[in-house]
Parts: sequence; structure tokens; C-alpha cells
Amino acid sequence: MENVYLAREVMAEKLDLARIKSVVAVAKWYHSRRAVMTLKRFLPAGIRYFTVTYELHYIRRDNWWLNDVGRHYSLRSKRMELHTSLS
Repeated sequence: MENVYLAREVMAEKLDLARIKSVVAVAKWYHSRRAVMTLKRFLPAGIRYFTVTYELHYIRRDNWWLNDVGRHYSLRSKRMELHTSLS
């Protein structure tokens, strides 16, 4: 969240935020939903969001539940989404 907040300040210095029509968020697949939710919270309304996701070699959509690292990151992401939506 801090990254978006701080980037927004830099973007506002260089760009007219009201003129931004779309944003591409590049994030790990398990983080992409939260990334877009955070962008929507801090950037002006009316922007279209697109995501480009990638997988780590040890945490993929088809095996995340098979190891502790995958479960930790995926479940942490879900907890953060819930916290953000309740704020």
C-alpha cells in the first residue's frame, strides 16, 4: 500500500492524474487482486485497470497448497484483501 501511496505523489508531480485513462499493474498472480484494489483506493475514479501476472517457480496456481511458502503467501494475501475491504 505504501508503494502506491508514495508513487501517487511522484505521479502527481509529473502528470495530471485526471488525464490517466488506464493503468497496468504487474504483480505476482496471488497478489494481483489486492494490487488493483489498492490502486483503485488511491488513484482517481474512472481509470481502467489491467493486470499482468507472473508465477514464481515454487509457487504456482496449480501447486500453492503443496508447500508452506505457497500457503503462507496465498493466505496472507487473502487476509490483506479482507482487511482492505473492511477499512
